[in-house]
Amino acid sequence: MIEIHDLSNCDLSVQACTKRNVAFLHIPKCAGTAVKRALVPLFAAEEICPEWTRDLHQMPPEELSRYRLFSGHFYWDLVERLPTPGIVFTFLRNPRERLLSLYYYFRCFPLDANGVLPNPAMRRARELLLGPFLAANYYSVRTDVDNVITHRLAGLKYLDSAGRLTIGDDEAVALAIEHLRSMSAFGLVDRYPESAALIRLVGVDLPSHLERANDLASLRETSSFELVETQAIDEETEAEIHRCTRLDQRVYEWACFEFERRSRVLAGAPGSAPP
Repeated sequence: MIEIHDLSNCDLSVQACTKRNVAFLHIPKCAGTAVKRALVPLFAAEEICPEWTRDLHQMPPEELSRYRLFSGHFYWDLVERLPTPGIVFTFLRNPRERLLSLYYYFRCFPLDANGVLPNPAMRRARELLLGPFLAANYYSVRTDVDNVITHRLAGLKYLDSAGRLTIGDDEAVALAIEHLRSMSAFGLVDRYPESAALIRLVGVDLPSHLERANDLASLRETSSFELVETQAIDEETEAEIHRCTRLDQRVYEWACFEFERRSRVLAGAPGSAPP
């Protein structure tokens, strides 16, 4: 696996996706749908693993070995068991923005022909205002809102059956940062062009511009999605937002600092131009 910290070992030319396997850890509401759409044309259809949830762990190794692209809502544990993943990357987003985006996405998601929503958390989002939704003691809600960046990067094995951490906060944050650091690269949604330039260095030819997908602005242009009004945030709701993002904020602050360092290295790398 190429380490982005050592840019001297990278081919600084823009290249097509290498013959190595690629694993994209899609953290919900971090531009993952748009990134996956950009990845799919780089692979033959039979090279793309169809499983995008944590059910990936049920696939036997011989079946996994048939694929080159793995993209989904994975925890770190699943990435570790992939056959020689080669290139591993993810995208992060400001935790508060991610959380609010998730809630309003759930709240405006359309009912199917039978008047049913596909996700129990979506049903709760329709029923509850933001504060009570974040405070709801339901597994389906907790696994989507409670410090999701940290939990996904640390690993599913550190969560109990109720979706709560079985290790201390500091240890969870340290593990998340350790795993993020060990990836081939990572990007920040708010700095996509620079992120794409860094990820291209490790062999994934992401475009310089990403078509928007599943964000509120684009969803409002889709007739099947309902228009929802944003809610005023009172002190109690603010406290719930803080509780649900307190660990993620620490991971994100480290990621922003490290991303800035890597961007400066790229800007000064021989033969490269500033992103």
